[in-house]
Amino acid sequence: MVAKDIESVEIVLNQRTKPKQNGNPGPLKAPARRVVVPINAFLNESNRCISVSSTSGESAYYYVYDEDEREVNSGFVSFSEDGYATINLGMLLDGEYTIIVILDGVSYEGAFYLL
Repeated sequence: MVAKDIESVEIVLNQRTKPKQNGNPGPLKAPARRVVVPINAFLNESNRCISVSSTSGESAYYYVYDEDEREVNSGFVSFSEDGYATINLGMLLDGEYTIIVILDGVSYEGAFYLL
């Protein structure tokens, strides 16, 4: 997918892996195939927002954490007909943040900076 405008910078989202039961990670194996991420995120610093687009699902939960791992924003977004939704970051100070998006029960995580 393509960013909605040229001022946007892509936030690389990676699928989060879960540890096995009892907190013990399973043995490491090479993935059978490359994981396709069905969601993209683009940061627009001038508007202080993130545009998320999805090829799967109609809605998603999101959580934004600051560099001290404190939750500073969270919510629920519904994707429009063109597959986009917007997350407002206007209340956040400059700094490093992590966004986690949960789509169809799978978590995707990416880091971004507000300047």
